[in-house]
Amino acid sequence: MGRPIEKITREADSIENKITIATDSLKRVYRKKIVKYLAQSEEKYKKKITDSLKKISSGKPTDQGIVKSIWKKKQVLIEDSLGRLYGTKEYPEPPPVDPDKAKKVETLQKEKPYSKHNISFSEIIWLIIFMTGVVGLYNFIIKRKSLNVGGNNVPGGIKIFLIILLVAMLAYIFYPLIEMFGYNWFVWILIICVVLLLYRLFSEDKTILKSDKDE
Repeated sequence: MGRPIEKITREADSIENKITIATDSLKRVYRKKIVKYLAQSEEKYKKKITDSLKKISSGKPTDQGIVKSIWKKKQVLIEDSLGRLYGTKEYPEPPPVDPDKAKKVETLQKEKPYSKHNISFSEIIWLIIFMTGVVGLYNFIIKRKSLNVGGNNVPGGIKIFLIILLVAMLAYIFYPLIEMFGYNWFVWILIICVVLLLYRLFSEDKTILKSDKDE
């Protein structure tokens, strides 16, 4: 057997109106106090301003026009500060928000500093296979030689482990770069450099995998 919603709404509106009237009344009271304080303190502040200007100008007479100008600025600051303290300062209503602009701003806030490129881990593996294939084809077609990992005294398991470690390192380098920047000029320069390093690594010359007999 609750009360009618219309009656509750009327009572809520009545209470809200009373709060608004009381708030406006208090604002008027405090505004009068602020005006009274500024009027009573005007001469005191002007004297302080005059004394400060005399110290700066080595005791020369102070222009009252300058004093009044400084006091006006000081008065605005004091009134603003007291208005914030007593709640009499009026704040402008924010302009209505355009839903399209708000959605655009929200989208920009959610975006990262860079736009991610869709890339899978398998794509990186194929890139590494491509770079190794380029080295193998160059050795086979131009040099008429096959890939040589060397290290005759190194066990096969160690060689496999080092090759897996090499692939993991290349994936660790290329995956975040391509994900962030795509295949830009820097990534292609890095790919070319890695191809040259792989050629040096798998050539018949001595490398870290092809040391002397005391390996």
